[in-house]
Amino acid sequence: MTWVRQIDRWFIDRVHVHHLSHRKFALHLLRNEEDAEEVVQEVYARLMALDDWQRIVDPHAFAMQMIRNIAIERCRRADVVRIDRAVVLHEMDAMDDRPWPDQVTFDRAE
Repeated sequence: MTWVRQIDRWFIDRVHVHHLSHRKFALHLLRNEEDAEEVVQEVYARLMALDDWQRIVDPHAFAMQMIRNIAIERCRRADVVRIDRAVVLHEMDAMDDRPWPDQVTFDRAE
């Protein structure tokens, strides 16, 4: 007998099916395969830790926004940032000043 939690099924059906596009987007932002995969896994860990994951209407878009925000944060914290990476992240940063999706979700829970 297989025991799968609801969040596991949600993650498999609604999030992980987009793993390649998540990874490709992270790679586009970070220009490093190892960093890209690390960011994607961090996003997945955060998603799995959410208490109100059922309230996320579009998990793929939510994950993409989280990837973008984490990549920007990593760039800001880096001692040295490649020019091409900084340009890509700067352009994306100018597009959206809204709070991170995971922060919005955590705020709703409070």
